[in-house]
Amino acid sequence: MYLGNNRLALMGGDYDLGSIFAVSSNGGSNWAYEQTGCFGNATGFSFRTPAEVWAALSFSGKFAVNLDSMKPGTTWQCFETPGNVAVNDVVFLSSARGYAFGERGKIFKYNESVIGMQNNNNTLPTQSTLYQNYPNPFNPETVIEYYISEPASVGIKIFDASGKEVRSFNEGFKAIGKYSMTLNLIELPSGVYFYSLNTGEKKLSKKMVLIK
Repeated sequence: MYLGNNRLALMGGDYDLGSIFAVSSNGGSNWAYEQTGCFGNATGFSFRTPAEVWAALSFSGKFAVNLDSMKPGTTWQCFETPGNVAVNDVVFLSSARGYAFGERGKIFKYNESVIGMQNNNNTLPTQSTLYQNYPNPFNPETVIEYYISEPASVGIKIFDASGKEVRSFNEGFKAIGKYSMTLNLIELPSGVYFYSLNTGEKKLSKKMVLIK
């Protein structure tokens, strides 16, 4: 994609690297490659505004969003699609009108009240949220992200497929905000596991796959 002022941008990725982007500031003579930090393969991307770009991360059922025109070294944020449906492309016709196209004919319309971006690089969900880990499948490390909508004592537990607790983490008291932790399960065998977020009044769970 041509970004103007002799700048070009490409996106891609795979299971191992996650989503990546490449930017050239001299018409393609040289490229800077970086990972977004979001699991998936970027099969399509579009600018909602001159600064805000969205990428559809195909099989992972995620979007990656950058608020600084895809400049190298800037932060990307990861969001699950509604229902965690795989999305293959995203197109913005204007800052308020955008669509994402997913598997089995799914079409999503942009709604800022559901997934809205703020210039301080923080999202404002209306409730506590547990995000899908990335990468997934993983070996042996993966990242778990969560958002706390009210101050609370946070605990994260890992369960095997039979429901047996295999790891437990006390994250302590957290203020409102988005957090992440790196999980290493090198001592556990390959298989399906579940991780849960407990904030006292609420418990959220998701599935992940360890492959060795």
